Amino acid sequence: MRQCNAVATIQVFQIVVVNSSRLKIDLIASLRYRTSMRKTVNKVRDEALALSPSERASLAHDLILSLDNPADYTLDPKQEAEIQRRVQMVREGQAKGRSAEDVFGQIKVTRR
Repeated sequence: MRQCNAVATIQVFQIVVVNSSRLKIDLIASLRYRTSMRKTVNKVRDEALALSPSERASLAHDLILSLDNPADYTLDPKQEAEIQRRVQMVREGQAKGRSAEDVFGQIKVTRR
């Protein structure tokens, strides 16, 4: 295994020596791109944080769905209606929450 790593290291070193001017250009372009992206991400983050709580929640939902296959999260109309019903209960102050300790305790009991 160590021989393979040594060979790989030597090959990378040879590539760097042969293409050193190209490598410098690639590194500079990469650093500029990362700096530009960091500024863009920071700007988007600042703008997102300025949104209302419901707008941020909607944006977060969309971003999370964009990470995976959206078809994995398709809900049938009954599920959507149940979610809307629960959200409405929370907004109207009718929802009764439970502590995480209680919820996880119940999960442990039902798993046995």
